[in-house]
Amino acid sequence: MIEQQGHLLRIPAQTAVADLLAFPGLPPALARAAEPAGGRLAAALPPAGDNRLACALLALDSQLELSAGKTLGYGDFLALGPAALGVAELIALQFSTQPQLSFVVEPGGLHLALARWPSGRARLAAGGFAAAPALAMDGREPSGLQEALENTLSAVPEHLPVALALLATAAAEMGLQSALMRSDTHA
Repeated sequence: MIEQQGHLLRIPAQTAVADLLAFPGLPPALARAAEPAGGRLAAALPPAGDNRLACALLALDSQLELSAGKTLGYGDFLALGPAALGVAELIALQFSTQPQLSFVVEPGGLHLALARWPSGRARLAAGGFAAAPALAMDGREPSGLQEALENTLSAVPEHLPVALALLATAAAEMGLQSALMRSDTHA
């Protein structure tokens, strides 16, 4: 059963994605990211699962709850793959509902998730260009988003124009247009 305690949402690994989508406390942007996923949450995550959902969960700084009382950062799991679990079993996924989340996708599959906490912390994740999404930025404030995205996509520059347009949309949804300015353009 999905549980919400204060600002923490805990989703058991065996939860059906349809049940997740029906949960009233689910951030709307996360629901948009999860729409194409099917089956159980555990099976909907990379490497075999949905990159869009993974991108949004990465931006939210999600944590995996494992057997034996262990936890693993979702970003670490994406970077290291299933071997990061070792012999532990995935029990649940949890994240804070405090951040404002924007999720944008273009028809070709490229997508971005931008999360911003009330403290000003910002995380930007990009997906749809590799097997797993990449964390472009995790900062105490949202300045430098464009530069961070450019650095993240430097190996696949053909995706950059579309990614920058998606970033402009996500930033506008959150009122963060000024955060798109490059650090080298400031006087």
